[in-house]
Amino acid sequence: MCQWCGDPTCIDGEKCHHALKRNPLTNSNTFSAARRRIERATGSPVRMSPGAFWAGRRPGFVPGVRDAVVNPAGGPPVCSLCHQPIAPGEGQADHITPWREYTQNSAKAAMQEHGQSWSGGAIPEDFARVMSSDPRNLQPAHAACNQRKSDSTGAHRAGETRRRREEEERQEREERRKEALRSQALREAWKATRPRDDPFRRRGRDPDPDPDGSGILA
Repeated sequence: MCQWCGDPTCIDGEKCHHALKRNPLTNSNTFSAARRRIERATGSPVRMSPGAFWAGRRPGFVPGVRDAVVNPAGGPPVCSLCHQPIAPGEGQADHITPWREYTQNSAKAAMQEHGQSWSGGAIPEDFARVMSSDPRNLQPAHAACNQRKSDSTGAHRAGETRRRREEEERQEREERRKEALRSQALREAWKATRPRDDPFRRRGRDPDPDPDGSGILA
């Protein structure tokens, strides 16, 4: 039986081996290192399904990874978000970097090993599942803490973008206000230089005293 896919017809993993080697993402040190970390954490080989491609949905954890993260050796688990002990049955494996972002960044790193760039192409299901289960990107957390956090890294960046946009809009409003005050001051200065019998002044028709924006009164 194949140690990767569990298929008894896959003698010595021959089909899996060739399928994994054909794809540059699974034939990379990035993928191999993550798989080794999973196997060290769980104590068992990672089963593969070569040839299948990721459909975009969140892949499930490799069996044993969640337990290895939530119940680490060496003492009771502690939530990485609130730093309080985790009671039995209340722990979850939380992604430090959002799983989708981590998978895509790993795909870019894997392609760079081959001197290529990744621009959003198809990702093997095995690659997405291994990267989503990489213990290096997982930490124990309370279920409630994990839910409150959600994809906080992405949310933080979205918040930064929103704040930057709001600041730009505020600066634009301030510039318009200053321009309006400047135009009013120029108009008042222009009125002060005109004689009282000026027809524009009598009729309340105030032509733009600074039509070209040069700051020199007409």
